[in-house]
Amino acid sequence: MEPSPGPHKERECLPLVVMLRNRLKYAFTYCKVVAIVMQRLIAIDGKLRTDKCYPAGFMGSKGRFTLHHINLEGAKYKLCKVRSAQFGEKGVPHIMTFDGRTIRGRIGVIQHRK
Repeated sequence: MEPSPGPHKERECLPLVVMLRNRLKYAFTYCKVVAIVMQRLIAIDGKLRTDKCYPAGFMGSKGRFTLHHINLEGAKYKLCKVRSAQFGEKGVPHIMTFDGRTIRGRIGVIQHRK
């Protein structure tokens, strides 16, 4: 199963069908996964997703990875890898993240990991 075009590279993501069927074991067949997705129960990054092949990305994992539940407090935050940090017009700083987001404006302390 190939992921749809989206925010992640093909080698850095899994289609939603594979994640729900093979990893989380929510359904036994492809048809059951499609039924789950079409009920609009799946939210990724706070948006409801109905694309059965939506590329669900995973960051910073090499080789095997595991899925685990997070609590409501942890769901309020998203860990992002900063691809570049620049100054735009009139000296307004902005950063670009690994998933295509651009964060503009006053940026607090950005910790840089090497």
